[in-house]
Order: sequence, then C-alpha cells, then structure tokens
Amino acid sequence: MRLRVLSIKVTGGMIGAGTEEMRWTEPVRPGDTIRTEIEVVGARQSNSRPDYGIVRTRTLAYNQENKVVLRSTINFLAPLKPRA
Repeated sequence: MRLRVLSIKVTGGMIGAGTEEMRWTEPVRPGDTIRTEIEVVGARQSNSRPDYGIVRTRTLAYNQENKVVLRSTINFLAPLKPRA
C-alpha cells in the first residue's frame, strides 16, 4: 500500500473504493526486494458522487528474481478537476 500511495500522485488524495482481487502468488521473505507496476485499466465518473471519478488499477509486484509475487485489482475514488 505504501508503494501505491507514493507512486500514484492524485491532487486532493484518493479514497479506497474496494479490492476486486488480491492474490499472493509466491512467498515474500525478509530481505526480498519488491518492485511494482501499476496500470490504470479503467476510469469513469462516479454516479453517486459526480465530483469524483472511479479509477480501476491492476498491480503486479515482482521480487528480485522477477517473479510475480502479488497480483491485485483495486478501485479508488479521485476528485475530478473542475471544468474551465
């Protein structure tokens, strides 16, 4: 989660809106080095909060051997920019 917060810059912050999938595919051990790739796979305006968008992201986390150790799909709310 820390890597996600540090790597995705959202002006006004982001609010968690649910996890669709979170699967640990390999064990993570003390001393392992982890890197992540986060891809935005969808975005739409919220029906219930029209000043926010719902962003769907897919995350892969890799260990030092380049093995996928985590696969997740996460949704969050982000404030929309005001229209000019």
